[in-house]
Amino acid sequence: MKKIMIKIIFILCFVSIQAFGIEDNLYEVKNIKISLVDIETNLAREIANEKAIAFAFEKVLSWILTNSQYNKLISNEKITKDLNIKNFVVGYQIKNEIQTISTYNAEFLVMFDKKLLKEWLSNKNIYVEEKNAPAILILPIFNNAGKKVLWDDPNLWGSLWQKKSLENNFIPLIFAHGDAEDLISLSYDDLFSFNLIKITNFAARYKMSYVFIPTCEIYIKNKDHFEGVFTASIISESKIKTIFNKKELKSYPGELLDDFLQRSINRMSREFEDFWFLNNKQIAKEINFTASYNNLTEWRFIIDTMKNLNEISEISITSLGLNKAGLEAYISYTKEDDLLRLFKSYRLNLQKHTEIENAYNVSIIKDNDDGQNFEINKEKTRAKSDILVIE
Repeated sequence: MKKIMIKIIFILCFVSIQAFGIEDNLYEVKNIKISLVDIETNLAREIANEKAIAFAFEKVLSWILTNSQYNKLISNEKITKDLNIKNFVVGYQIKNEIQTISTYNAEFLVMFDKKLLKEWLSNKNIYVEEKNAPAILILPIFNNAGKKVLWDDPNLWGSLWQKKSLENNFIPLIFAHGDAEDLISLSYDDLFSFNLIKITNFAARYKMSYVFIPTCEIYIKNKDHFEGVFTASIISESKIKTIFNKKELKSYPGELLDDFLQRSINRMSREFEDFWFLNNKQIAKEINFTASYNNLTEWRFIIDTMKNLNEISEISITSLGLNKAGLEAYISYTKEDDLLRLFKSYRLNLQKHTEIENAYNVSIIKDNDDGQNFEINKEKTRAKSDILVIE
């Protein structure tokens, strides 16, 4: 029998949603790309499914556990040898499935039962604290042999970073719209010279506290050879932290510019992620909220908005009345200002209790910036799945 060779290529996606999701009582790992080569047709989906589940399981553990917890668990053969990961799987989705006589390609979304997984870990004396890294505004700038590119279309450097963001599992990367207001507000030179006033004001438009600026300068270029200088910096609270400082990289013989830049981005991205997680991992804190509202529509807006926040891992209703409700939530944030800014961006006003620790009043911000009354949109949409399998 021909030896089975399995090549796994995975991309964990984020565009406007996180690839790692906490949905009610589920952990989700989305857009795992699996490619199988020289595989028997009747076994392809089964093997791909097993690979996707195993990969997703390790990703979930690596995120919800500390490094020491994760390493201790994975290295313990007594724990992992007889573990049936499928016991924790409540469903999976298969998208973009393409199969030939000898190859199989598909994207998977795997859903784990959060409660069962936590119970299993608890039985191993491992206790989970939810974590969530804050979102960051990314503004890639590109100097292609003297041509400065920021808002220009096409922007190869920016496009490749967007593609890379589809692989990002846990860090929400926010891209600017690139509209007329952006064009007027910020230039290539503003970013390259770190004009902190302009950059900070620009970030405020997107309600962001952090800005990531990856820079690429191609300074030697011919038909089949590229060299460049690459820098990556993070701006926060008017402070600059350079994490990838003017590193010179060269293309391989015959390597296309797209591939050279993508390889460089992969290297920069690894250092960015390590830095970001090390400095910004957030532990979920238990907070009590008192929600105030005038009618059922306002109540639904408050509770639905809070349930859909990525920063909130768990939320429960402790009391419910005609005009007030008590809520208990686990929410990830670094500073109280970040928490207030987050809720304000979703039209929710927070007022801290003066006598109760870790307690806030929450209500709807009803006035728009133009002084008009805020109208709640009652329509809701939900994305469709290609294939949904419930275990």
